[in-house]
Amino acid sequence: MKNSKNHARGFGPECRATGLLLATGGIFVMASDTWARPSLPGPHFLAALSSSAAIELPVLLLVSMGLAWTLLLAFYAFRLRRRQREIQNEIHSRTCELESANKRLQDEIKVRQQVQSDLQQAGDALETRVNERTSDLANANQKLRDEM
Repeated sequence: MKNSKNHARGFGPECRATGLLLATGGIFVMASDTWARPSLPGPHFLAALSSSAAIELPVLLLVSMGLAWTLLLAFYAFRLRRRQREIQNEIHSRTCELESANKRLQDEIKVRQQVQSDLQQAGDALETRVNERTSDLANANQKLRDEM
């Protein structure tokens, strides 16, 4: 079976049609091959069922099995679509959580970069002051030596 291109809508029409063909095709093949041999083969099979002629028990059994199989496929498709929606909702909520966490981390990176820049400027200012004081002390020491 081909996968549907629109995964958000569940099964594509081609999948549903294939499942229906498999379900109804199984009824016709089993009915014409084994238990009941209807008087009218192929597409006339349903007409034979709706006629006033007596329907044999195996034919009813086959039809009911086909209907049960079709209902089972429909129920399975419904559950798969529901699970798909649950997974999509979970993916959406996790994506939202990750986007908000990413935003918080980006904000924190900006703050840390600003703090790093401020610390670098403060370190440069302190180094400049230390150099100025060191030169002032060196000049004061030189004056004291000259006076002595």
